[in-house]
Amino acid sequence: MAQPSPNPSMDQKRDDRGNVSDSYETLKSDITKLSQSVKTAATEKIGDAAGNVQETIQRQVGVVETQFRNHPLQSTMIAAGVGLVVGLLISR
Repeated sequence: MAQPSPNPSMDQKRDDRGNVSDSYETLKSDITKLSQSVKTAATEKIGDAAGNVQETIQRQVGVVETQFRNHPLQSTMIAAGVGLVVGLLISR
């Protein structure tokens, strides 16, 4: 027959340490999995957003090109005016 431990609180402390260690490892694993999930989700969202931005820019470039073709004199005058304003601001 096994003899009881002379100090039962020592056995309890040892068990508690083991439980804490197990809980720590589980928590560490869960945090690692969570960070990977967040990284994957963020990467997908950023990729989607970049694709949307690229599509929008391409559409707007098409609109600007159409305006230049349909109104060349007006477009040239606007570009010259913007250039003049930028030049004046830079020279100050």
